[in-house]
Amino acid sequence: MTLMHGQEEEQNQRFLLVKMAKHSPFTPNAIGGKADSFIDTNDLGDKAFEPGAGKPWISEKDTIDSGISMHTKTKNLEVGESVHMEYAVNMYQKDFNPQIDVYNTGTKEIPDILTPEDSVYKLHGNWRSQGSTKVNVKYYVKEIINDSDITDNLTDISVKEGVSATEGFQTQLPDPDKLKGLPHDWASNIDLTKLHGGPHRIVIVAIDEQGRLSNIENRFFIKAEDVEIDPIITIKKPQEFTSYQNPFDIRRLPEYKDNKISISGEVLSPSDDYDVTYYLDGHTDEKHKVDIPQEDKKKDILTPWTANDIDVGKLIKDDKVHTIHFTVISKKSNSLGINTDIFHYKFKQNDENDHDGSFMIKAPKEINFGVKNMAPNSHADAKAKVKGQLVIEDFRADKYRKNNEITLTLESEEFKLVKPNNKDSSENETLKTDLYWKSKRLQNAKNYKFKNEELLDRVFLTDELEKNIHLKINSDQPIKQGKFGSKWKWTATDSIK
Repeated sequence: MTLMHGQEEEQNQRFLLVKMAKHSPFTPNAIGGKADSFIDTNDLGDKAFEPGAGKPWISEKDTIDSGISMHTKTKNLEVGESVHMEYAVNMYQKDFNPQIDVYNTGTKEIPDILTPEDSVYKLHGNWRSQGSTKVNVKYYVKEIINDSDITDNLTDISVKEGVSATEGFQTQLPDPDKLKGLPHDWASNIDLTKLHGGPHRIVIVAIDEQGRLSNIENRFFIKAEDVEIDPIITIKKPQEFTSYQNPFDIRRLPEYKDNKISISGEVLSPSDDYDVTYYLDGHTDEKHKVDIPQEDKKKDILTPWTANDIDVGKLIKDDKVHTIHFTVISKKSNSLGINTDIFHYKFKQNDENDHDGSFMIKAPKEINFGVKNMAPNSHADAKAKVKGQLVIEDFRADKYRKNNEITLTLESEEFKLVKPNNKDSSENETLKTDLYWKSKRLQNAKNYKFKNEELLDRVFLTDELEKNIHLKINSDQPIKQGKFGSKWKWTATDSIK
């Protein structure tokens, strides 16, 4: 800025004093409201201060007004006299490079802190230009690994490889000539899913059609560290937490008689894009996929799965521990998450000479003889309906299974009223009954002996029970109403004992 001193009406009696003020004479935050104003007529102001060519007198960061103060030499005026002064100001365009402002506030010392839920970072600001009507704002994101990533000059790479926040050259519309120098907003969303966790630096620069560059702006942010969460798969049935030391006896499964078994469990995945597979023993080249409907696959939700009809028939029926490896592979954005659970089992738990503690019985939960409507002094025969299975699990060595009988004993209590139909019924009421096996009336304890000549791991007696056992009810007493129940005790005994 150049100031031309003016002409005064009275020669040698007036002079022009010019002061370049960093603050206006009436700055509100100054003491007395006149900070940096003239002290007296000998105050030459900032005449001796030269900021340098092309540098502004007032910093662009200052938000207060700036101005020029000037006055003539003190003179007493008579009535009707006046004084005036003239001056001229020549203003020159400093340069024609575009300028940018960035609204984001993250600095090197105080970066923007992002949360794990943030998937984008909005970078926005404005640009303005006196010398061009078209400007392209570009930015470049640099992961900060060492100190040089903070201090390196990244202007060239930002211009060449940076992402355009304005999607190319943005034009000042509708009338470019009238809008020169006015700000134009720009914005761009930075995809955080493609960035690693940790601190990052953004370099922002604008370039116009003539190739002139703007001021270089830097912003800093910290992305939440990526937490690598692998999927989880667990086996629930037929048994959890098997191991080489604690394998499951596969012969306990009802479906094993067909050389096929079913295993079920649960899976938890950080993604809804995953698969569950399994293979037997070390046969990794023979993987089988567990069928889980896609609509059931939910991110971060525990999902049940079942592998049906796993064929173990081709494996050698030895006494070694075998395994089924279940694996879940979760497909994440940049990698695969993998986890495995292993089911350990054996075909034979005992060696050839092992006998002790090698068989057990499983009794049905309920045997229902139905509902009977009876007249006084009458009799009824009730057939059994078994809920559950009557099974002998025989894990003895083959020579014991074939030659030694198992004796199955049934002990039953009398039928007592458990749920009366009217208030007059007594809780101590009993029902007179006789239990029969085929046509033979059973005493208090019934023994049923059999040999496992077919060397079966599981001997199912449910059908035999339903077919042969029945209950005769005698109603030679007053009519009784309600539900009656009896407790039955099953015992299996090896004949060698």
